Order: sequence, then structure tokens, then C-alpha cells
Amino acid sequence: MNSEFPITNGGRGDLCPVYTSWTYRELRKRRLLKVRLHQRGFLQTFTCLSRSIKVCGRAEYEVEGECCPMCSAGKYVSKHCTEYSSTSCVSCPDLTFIDTPSGLINCRPCKVCDPRDGLKIERECTSISDTICEPLEGHYCIEKIKHGCRMAEEHSKCKPGQYIIQRGTPSTDTVCGDCVGETYSNGSFSSCQPYTQCRSMGLWERRPGTHSSDAECEERNIVPLVIGPLIGLIVLAMWGDLKSSEPPPSSPPLPIFWVGDLPSSQTRIRAPTPTRLTDSQGDMISLT
Repeated sequence: MNSEFPITNGGRGDLCPVYTSWTYRELRKRRLLKVRLHQRGFLQTFTCLSRSIKVCGRAEYEVEGECCPMCSAGKYVSKHCTEYSSTSCVSCPDLTFIDTPSGLINCRPCKVCDPRDGLKIERECTSISDTICEPLEGHYCIEKIKHGCRMAEEHSKCKPGQYIIQRGTPSTDTVCGDCVGETYSNGSFSSCQPYTQCRSMGLWERRPGTHSSDAECEERNIVPLVIGPLIGLIVLAMWGDLKSSEPPPSSPPLPIFWVGDLPSSQTRIRAPTPTRLTDSQGDMISLT
């Protein structure tokens, strides 16, 4: 049964509840109110001296109206305190932790540094501290937390035609700039490089430079220009010699005469072979 009675507190008229359904011991145990016991014969009543509810101390936690001592860092509550016993605490199992004194009944799981998130372990988890993660090599943190990093990405790569203004760090991305003028970079240079000057080196410029590649040079090769025509002249001279050494054309074959008056057989009779002679001028004279 709850009822309210006016009381005077420092000249101010305040209303404060009076609880008669609980015993005096229960009120004192729960520390809900500052109370004063009134004994009137066999009847006990309790008058509120203050509206404020007592707050547990810095090293205590509240459970069912009772202030219990906290467990230290690295331990969890296995059994709450009672009127006759203090809080029972147990150490956190592996891969769990509690980093501050508390009234927690379970330890927190340790963070996993997943390479798929661009992370690696900087400091292992203990019973009193969580795992600390840091970016993998060539990555930078994009989601920072109080201690370490929650998410990281790979550093940006400069494209051909760009140079590296600032290399990436675990906390910042790569910064790139564009090449201008007669300079080039393949994307990995810290500054754009000037084109190679082929003519100043006595070379031909085979391919001009671009912002992403250098000029290509080659030597001035004059040997083929001389040997080519020379080989042609030699071939023509050899061809002329071959034509002049060919033998004269042979005479046509002499006709064959048949003797047809022999009834039993046929006999071939060749005309006599002419004798070839040449005169003093080299002309041929035929004698039969």
C-alpha cells in the first residue's frame, strides 16, 4: 500500500511516498530510498527523507535493486552478489575479452582481422584487450576506430601518362598527377621523364615519344644501301657471261630416205653426213 504524506524539508513542502508493503530490512537492502522508521505500538511505517534514489558506486553495478561489486577487466560475472556474499567472477575464455571493470555476464568476442577487408593483425587479442588490426601492405584504412582499423582498401595505382605525387600510406591513398609537355611516365615514376633525344645521340627516331612512353631510337644502318645495288650489278654481270658462253645452235637432222623396192623388208638409208669446215672469217662451209 502506497500513500503520500507532506513533510517539511528545509522549509520546502515536498510530497514523498511512504511504503508500508515492504519491511524496513527490504528497503534498506534495496537501497531505493532513504527512510525513517516510525513505531506506533505494533504498527511500523516508513517515511521518505529524500526523493533521490541512491546510485551505486563507480565500482558497483545494480541488479534487482542491489548494488554488487564489479568484476575486474578480463573477468565476467558468474554469480551476482547477495546479502551475504560478494560477486563471483571468472576469467574470460580464449578469443574473448572485457577491457574494463563491469557487471557483464559474458565476455566480448575478439575482432578478426580479415585479409578480405584489407586487414592484418597489429596486436593479438588478450583477456583485457581486443585485437588491433592494421591495413595490409599496399592498403590504407578507410574506416578507423578508437584502436586500429575496421576496413581498408588497396592503394590506387597511377595510370600510364601519370606520375606519383605522393605514395600511399596506411592512412592515406596514393596521389597522382598528369605528365605535360615532352615528358612521359608509365605510372610508376615519382616524376615525369623527358623524351630521349635520338638526333643528339646520332640516331634515328624510330617512334616518337608520348605521355606514357619514351621515344624509340635506332642506329643509322647505311650498309644495306651500298650492298644492295652492288649485288644487283654482280648478278647482271654474271648473267651476261652466261649468255656469251652458250654453244651455237645445232643443224637440223638430215632427212631419211626409204628404199621401197625390196619386197621382203624395209631398209633405212641416211644421207651422208656433211663435213663441217670453217673459213678464215669463221663462216661454216659444208662439203658432201
